[in-house]
Amino acid sequence: MSGKPSSVGERIMIAIGLLIFVLSSVTLIQAISAYEAGQTGSAIVSGIFSIIGFGLVLSTVVQFRKRKKFLLREIVKEGRSKIVCASCGFTVMRSFVVGDYIPKQVGQCQRCKGAMQISEICSTAPHGHQHAH
Repeated sequence: MSGKPSSVGERIMIAIGLLIFVLSSVTLIQAISAYEAGQTGSAIVSGIFSIIGFGLVLSTVVQFRKRKKFLLREIVKEGRSKIVCASCGFTVMRSFVVGDYIPKQVGQCQRCKGAMQISEICSTAPHGHQHAH
């Protein structure tokens, strides 16, 4: 979990969120200008739209953070790391440990004393399917 968007869908949602934030900021500026010009009705309407926009952006950010934390907990709880010897190909599966990454070196091979490194990190999804991360 590097903090970067991991899918096209997430990137699109971030772009939409930024657009809504910019539009809400412009609408807030318009609301302030309308209020200063004595156009109370326009100021209230623009202010309400601005608040709704900022609320949507804030809600989206909170939901993304909750989702990322949930996914990280699931990987830690259900994750498996596949460790392979670079020399002889000997393979071991073990529980995921926070700090695991590909291609982290994790010791010596039991067979040939070659370098063992993580080649895959996966989590067990419901129904027994494996998903690589």
